[in-house]
Amino acid sequence: MSTCIKCIYYNVKNERHICACPKMIYGYGDIKCEDDYLLIEDDEGWGMQPGPNFGCIHWESKCH
Repeated sequence: MSTCIKCIYYNVKNERHICACPKMIYGYGDIKCEDDYLLIEDDEGWGMQPGPNFGCIHWESKCH
């Protein structure tokens, strides 16, 4: 299964679960995104914290 814990974009820092996928856009305002992006309004750094068993279409294996 394609879950975050096995993905190159997933990272845990200071008990925060972080997705560094370039398709995850963090910010505010009038941001233009393509139809396969996720826009996250995030000014405090906790707007999206995927759990280790979450998965998405942008998943890439840590083991290539």
